[in-house]
Amino acid sequence: MENKKEEPKLREIKATTASRSYTTGAGTGPNDCMSQEMYFRLCDMGALKTEVYVCGWGWTAPYSGSGSSSSSGSSSSSGSSGWSSSSGSSSGSSGDSDWIGTGGNFGWEGWSGWSGWNDFSGSGWSDTFGSSGLSDSQKMVIIENVATNTCNLFGRNYNVRLPASFDEACSANAQALNGEVIVGSSFFDYNFDDQTSILWHEFYHLSNEHNAINQVRLPREFILQPDNELMECLRKQMERKYSEFGSAILEDAIRDELVFRTVHEPQWYRNEIETYKAEIQNGLPKASRYKCELRWNLWKNEKLLPIAEKYD
Repeated sequence: MENKKEEPKLREIKATTASRSYTTGAGTGPNDCMSQEMYFRLCDMGALKTEVYVCGWGWTAPYSGSGSSSSSGSSSSSGSSGWSSSSGSSSGSSGDSDWIGTGGNFGWEGWSGWSGWNDFSGSGWSDTFGSSGLSDSQKMVIIENVATNTCNLFGRNYNVRLPASFDEACSANAQALNGEVIVGSSFFDYNFDDQTSILWHEFYHLSNEHNAINQVRLPREFILQPDNELMECLRKQMERKYSEFGSAILEDAIRDELVFRTVHEPQWYRNEIETYKAEIQNGLPKASRYKCELRWNLWKNEKLLPIAEKYD
């Protein structure tokens, strides 16, 4: 299928988005912003009664803890973003973690995680997220703010939500599926800038009408051979996700990223290459770790494309 060549309009990044500090203040304004972690704590305690300025989000009203919230977001002053969200249910396990076996869901962003943002870290798809204990309602506050910001920057409105069932759970940071974006558990390991870019990536898929593609069984294993710099990018991603489970599982995870017995049809890789290049060049601020992840994913898809073309 020929891709729709529609260039998304990237709006000017506002100062509140491009420059932010995550050290907590009292929330009286941009120079005294309250950390997102402190915001959640005060809301859960019932101690926050009025709108405060949250680092990375802007002026934000207290949320009830029941899944509803009211927040302006860092870029919502331009008007209503029009995006909608639904939390669905969150119980069960992640299931098959092999990205190439997802059977038609695009949007794979790589194994990754960054526990440095407000100490939010963890793994798995569950009612709470890692040691930080992020509830679904807390996740929805994060999604609402990031989605509002990304819709404003991208210039189009898309629905962003948590998985609604076990079948929708995925190991990706996020995936575009049936005209909307579903975020994975690893999405919450990233800072606000990187979360914005992750959603931008999926919005690009949707705006260009990238469709799900079937996979093809290969006659033998193919092993990717990245250079030292890219291998270090991959290893750091795997270590952040799997180091706590021991060296054997870590090495198996790295091998799974390098060894392939199945590939998607060629158009899958063309779509991913186009989208990763666009994301790298979209002008949004990104952490160095996420930049490294993007380089790895672009390189991997570029190497898998000719293999897919050969066995198509």
